[in-house]
Amino acid sequence: MSSRDKILNAVRKAQPAFRPLPDLSPLVAAANATAANATATAATASAPPATASAAPATASAPPFANPPVGSTLERFTRTLEAIGGKVHTIFHLQEMISWVLEHRARGQRVLSSLPELSAVTEAIPVGSDPHDLENVGLAILRGHFGVAENGAIWITEDQMGIRALPFITEHLALVISTTDLVDHMHAAYQRINKAEQSPTTRQQSPTTREEATTPTEPRIAQTASGFGTFIAGPSKTADIEQSLVLGAHGPMGMSVFLLQD
Repeated sequence: MSSRDKILNAVRKAQPAFRPLPDLSPLVAAANATAANATATAATASAPPATASAAPATASAPPFANPPVGSTLERFTRTLEAIGGKVHTIFHLQEMISWVLEHRARGQRVLSSLPELSAVTEAIPVGSDPHDLENVGLAILRGHFGVAENGAIWITEDQMGIRALPFITEHLALVISTTDLVDHMHAAYQRINKAEQSPTTRQQSPTTREEATTPTEPRIAQTASGFGTFIAGPSKTADIEQSLVLGAHGPMGMSVFLLQD
């Protein structure tokens, strides 16, 4: 048997169990209704004043007809662990202090924007040269929300402090609330779009510990810079002979701390 046949046979044997595709017709109908509402609203705005009439109903995309098994939290945890990530449940951020002391390596820096961890971490040097981050062993950042479908977490530049930080650190730790989880990417993009249209997205999110002491609502989408990314598990590749390598292009490991509300 040739190497090609061995690889193809291994791929065939590793195929996941068949699952039917979700019924997307409700989403198409909802999108068409939204477009019709937008057209009607534009026509009403350009028309001369008339007697008041009922506003068209706003259509929202319904959930999938065939939802996956398990709660959103269970599926997020299961998916993230399957792709190499680690999940920890905490009730207070101070609980992370002992974890930081256990996982920081000698000679490497630990950076975080969370004021609750200032006793064991450095503040992120916002605006500094990314090359100065070469000896960062651990970065602890807040994420906006997680996606159960693929274990990804949405994070924007205003939460990173320095855009290169989540990718150059040896180990990445992200903190999100257990209430900030969505089922799938459709819901994720709906949430991002909703945040972009909200007035609160124009407020500056804290990027330093000093700013974090001011009670402002973090933005999900930063329209000023336009940079945001989904991060799912540690960096990995299996391009060569289907051999999985962690840390190929970024962090060697990723831990997610789910903060119970």
